[in-house]
Amino acid sequence: MVIPELEDVVVVESAVPVSSRERIVATARALFVERGYASVSMQQIADATGLRKASLYHHFKSKEELLAEVMAAEMDRVLVDFAEVRQVDGPIAEQLERIAQVNYQQFAQPELYKLAKEFFQHVPEAEHTEVHKRLQETQDLFAGLFQQAIDRGELEPVDPHHAAMMFFHMMMALAHDPGEFQTTVPPPPDEAAKLVTHVMLHGLATKR
Repeated sequence: MVIPELEDVVVVESAVPVSSRERIVATARALFVERGYASVSMQQIADATGLRKASLYHHFKSKEELLAEVMAAEMDRVLVDFAEVRQVDGPIAEQLERIAQVNYQQFAQPELYKLAKEFFQHVPEAEHTEVHKRLQETQDLFAGLFQQAIDRGELEPVDPHHAAMMFFHMMMALAHDPGEFQTTVPPPPDEAAKLVTHVMLHGLATKR
């Protein structure tokens, strides 16, 4: 049965068989992006997925938990791109700049920014576990890059996890925020990536 108010919602089909849980997450993502989290009910998600509402609650106990899973899936996709950068040998400057470019390209997508904003606005801290896990995986991946650079003699022997945390927050400081709280427009992605990498590795002071 076609639900009239859901006719315009497009869920991307995959040639790879997916589980009911994955189908729910993909459908919920499409609805949240199209309508906004607050305007979508679990019943609408069930109808668009072709499942009974009870089946939805078998997988997710609440809409908040479902949005958290949608956000975790988005972060998994970004982590794959980050991991690909780590697999390519090269100096730390090139690796960090590429990481930053990937990050800015991802956050330039309105869908990802909207989902992230909805997540922090609507999902209570108790449901942040999976997202925190992905953030930790991200910082561990960055720490691995810094440790490799230290081992190659490119960097001083600093704590790689501290360096990873600094790089992560410096990078996010220049992520484009279409909201009302950003007072200075960040540079374009390529320029932002170069700036963050330069400041991270060389600082701002001139050499005398």
